[in-house]
Amino acid sequence: MHIYKILYEEAKAKGIMMPNHNFELDYIQDLKRFIDECNRKTELAERRLDLNSEDRESLTNITTEMDELDTKIAFTTQEIQMLSRKGDLDKAVQVSKILKTYVGQRSKVARNYSIMLENINQSAQQKLQVCRDCGAYLSKLDNDRRLVEHFTGKIHLGYVEMRSTLQELKSKYEKTN
Repeated sequence: MHIYKILYEEAKAKGIMMPNHNFELDYIQDLKRFIDECNRKTELAERRLDLNSEDRESLTNITTEMDELDTKIAFTTQEIQMLSRKGDLDKAVQVSKILKTYVGQRSKVARNYSIMLENINQSAQQKLQVCRDCGAYLSKLDNDRRLVEHFTGKIHLGYVEMRSTLQELKSKYEKTN
């Protein structure tokens, strides 16, 4: 595969036009796509770590909502038991459908609560930050060796190289246009 790159560069240096000679323009588009995806993930990761008073307020609201749903579930369960004792099974079945929706709502709210709580605990425990080059989480508490391993790692260096190559190609094509 490497031989094709050498042949392409030799032909290009001699001024020989290749079919579909806009390889570099295609490469720019590919690099942009990869880097834009990395930037999107980085922004999402930073938003997850950025918990402010608004997030804490929504956590309180979720807790209140869970308490209200727990109360509704308890009362509905008691109502079903009472209707069953009275022998009104049709009404008990209708009320059990309502109970099922309350239980479904509560599990959805509980899932949201768990996710938010996990994010709060994670960022509080590890003091995380996001690498601006590759989007990886880094702990501010990591030792120097671990940070060096990250910054010399293949993924990090790959994204740094992609960003550098994209800038070079962009500046090259801006000069020619």
